[in-house]
Amino acid sequence: MHIHAVRTGTVRLKRRYVTARWRRRPLRFLDVLADRTWTAPLPVYAWVVDHPAGPIVVDTGATVACYDGGRGGWLSTRVARRTEWFDVAPEEEVGPQLRALGIDPSDVRWVVLTRLAPDHADGVPYFRNADVVVSRREWDSVGAPDVWPSWVRRRLVDYDGSFESFPESHALAEGVVLVATPGATPGHQSVICHNDECAAFLAGDATFTQAQLLTGAVAGGVADYDAAARSIERIRAFATGTPTVYLPSHDPDAPHRLRRRETVPLAHAERAGDAPLT
Repeated sequence: MHIHAVRTGTVRLKRRYVTARWRRRPLRFLDVLADRTWTAPLPVYAWVVDHPAGPIVVDTGATVACYDGGRGGWLSTRVARRTEWFDVAPEEEVGPQLRALGIDPSDVRWVVLTRLAPDHADGVPYFRNADVVVSRREWDSVGAPDVWPSWVRRRLVDYDGSFESFPESHALAEGVVLVATPGATPGHQSVICHNDECAAFLAGDATFTQAQLLTGAVAGGVADYDAAARSIERIRAFATGTPTVYLPSHDPDAPHRLRRRETVPLAHAERAGDAPLT
């Protein structure tokens, strides 16, 4: 499987949204709102997996709709403006970028969403013929994004097994497994593309960077601090036993690791070799 990183614009976030100082949600929320410091522009990545059964898109990235001031009502808009700022040009959206790669969005078989936030799910309307795969838990807690047309073919996942260190999983296709990684949202999931020697871990917002995975730092914007911390530990356990290229949605270094097949620097990572996942 070959994996492409597709950058769909950038987002600036409050620094306390990226790294939490408090475990309790009300304190974290107030800390983010009071924070006056912002990150540098962070990438917003979608991922395209060339799979024998058909192209798989993992997250659809940001669109110009992400900074529509009329979305979500007055309160939601005010809160969003105090926590995140998007910069996306129309040509940076996932549809035009896939066409530039020689991939017709109408040929994509599956679109897997790690979560239903706008910068992960707003590009779904480009994929008329795809099954849009979302965890049922995420759908029940968030619901359909307001930019989705009625024809979207959603496929809700009820996890039916376990995989390595993850107690909840679902096999989507050969070598592609969905695993529950709650925390950022109750139904957040990640995607593992694997063979016998190596894995690529498409992590969504399980952490913002690989550095946070290594230190165990939980983001301030998560819905459930303890669930996020458990998910981080499960990812670390997986990467300890399996050489893993770790690819969160907003890590500037993720495409570099993907190109160079750089695995998480934990035990057994030296076995990665030249596994053809990237």
